[in-house]
Amino acid sequence: DVNAMNRYNAGIYAAGMSERTYERLAGQARAIVEGGFIAIVDAAFLKHEQRLRFADLAAALNVPFVILSCEAPETVLRARIGQRLAKGQDASDADLAVLAGQLRDREPLGREELGMSIVITPERPFVLDQLVRRIQR
Repeated sequence: DVNAMNRYNAGIYAAGMSERTYERLAGQARAIVEGGFIAIVDAAFLKHEQRLRFADLAAALNVPFVILSCEAPETVLRARIGQRLAKGQDASDADLAVLAGQLRDREPLGREELGMSIVITPERPFVLDQLVRRIQR
């Protein structure tokens, strides 16, 4: 659907806007860490280059870097978006067109990135202790 792809490539999902968003997130993460706090950056990170930028930043700041890779089957993702849209109270404007674009554009984690990752799935939920152990190394 051409209209869906146009919606996905516009507004906050346009390529130039994404770059500006990640640039701003990197600046904020740097300021947080330099202020003596732990930075948690929540973004799609669909591209290897985006993830590498933050891995390099963590290395430059001499702090741990962990990727929380949230994964679910497309059917689950579609159902969650449908439920969220039906409620009409979510701040996210991501819809099924955005999901389709993200699934098409995502670059899977490479071997090195998988070594820095905690994978979270519907069957394997997030466990805070696992993250704490990784950042205390």
